[in-house]
Amino acid sequence: SIQSRLKLLYNFSDKLYSCWTLMPLSDEQIDMKIPPLEGLISPKLRYLLAPRVYTLPFVRCIGKTMIQGKNYGPQIIVKRISQEGQKCKPIFVQIARQVVDLKPQELRLPSRAWKVKLLGEGADDAGGVFDDTITEMCQEITTGVVPLLIPTPNAINDEGYNRDKYLLNPQLLSTQNLNWFKFLGEQNYCK
Repeated sequence: SIQSRLKLLYNFSDKLYSCWTLMPLSDEQIDMKIPPLEGLISPKLRYLLAPRVYTLPFVRCIGKTMIQGKNYGPQIIVKRISQEGQKCKPIFVQIARQVVDLKPQELRLPSRAWKVKLLGEGADDAGGVFDDTITEMCQEITTGVVPLLIPTPNAINDEGYNRDKYLLNPQLLSTQNLNWFKFLGEQNYCK
C-alpha cells in the first residue's frame, strides 16, 4: 500500500540522515564503486528523500561559513517617511545601494545581516524593524514598484503552472539595475 511505501521512504531518509557524512560527494572515493556526486545530491535519489536530508549538507556547509558571536551586521539607514512633498525612494533601492558595497563576509550572520536605522522614526531594531523592511522590499519587487522581477507568461495569461512565480527582468541593463540584481543574489546566498 501507499502508506507502507511512504513509511519505508521516511525510514530510509532517517537512516540516511544519520550517516550522510559517509556518502561520497567527490571523485576521490574511486574505490567505493559509486560514481562521483552520486551521493545525497544525486537526482536519482533526491526525490526519494525527505527535504531535510538532501538539504542537510548544504545547510551544514553554509553554517560553517557564518560569523558566530554577532547578533547583527553593519547599520543600514532607511528613510520611509517623506518630507516636504518629496517621495522617498523604495526601501529596496535604499538598502541595495548601501549593502551592495559591503564585503559579503560581513553579511554572513546567523540571524540579521544588518541593523536597520529608520530616519525620522524612533524605532530601535531588535529584529522587528529588519523583518519589516525585508517584507516591504519583497512587496516592492513583486508589485513592480522596483521593476526587478516580471510575472511569468503563465501569470500574465492566467493559465498553466507557475502563475505565482517571477522572472528576472531582462530589460534592466544599467549599472544601477545590475547592482540591484547583485543585491538580490547576496540576499539569497552570501559569497
